Amino acid sequence: LAASIIAACNAACVFLESFACEDTSCNGTAKSGSSMSYPLDVCCTLSADSTQQGSWSARYFSSNETLVMFSNYPSDDPHCSLFQDGTWQVPLGKCLSFVVPPTVCSHMKLRKDTSAECSCPSGEPRSRPVKLSEGFELNRVELV
Repeated sequence: LAASIIAACNAACVFLESFACEDTSCNGTAKSGSSMSYPLDVCCTLSADSTQQGSWSARYFSSNETLVMFSNYPSDDPHCSLFQDGTWQVPLGKCLSFVVPPTVCSHMKLRKDTSAECSCPSGEPRSRPVKLSEGFELNRVELV
């Protein structure tokens, strides 16, 4: 009985979805191929590139319905407990702006699906440089 209760608790996911810059309420259609899924109450780590052990960690905390993305460069935090500069908190159902002027603009919203099953994001996010202005460059991580 305990095993089936644990399995039932893991049968849910949250999806961090991206919306158009103009969609300030995140009520439109999410951008195709732009969401990342996370299991509930599991610490996930992912490297920015193959030369690093890990540069960020993420965990959805069921207790306060928030996805917390930890910026732990140069090494990951496998316990998802180290809050520092760059830690981003995304509350369930709230539409948040993600803007890096002048080139990057979107809105993000966290959605929960209690019937979905998922695991931590795997592989490496695609990254490409984005020119900001003369002499400045930003590596943009695209959610895939």
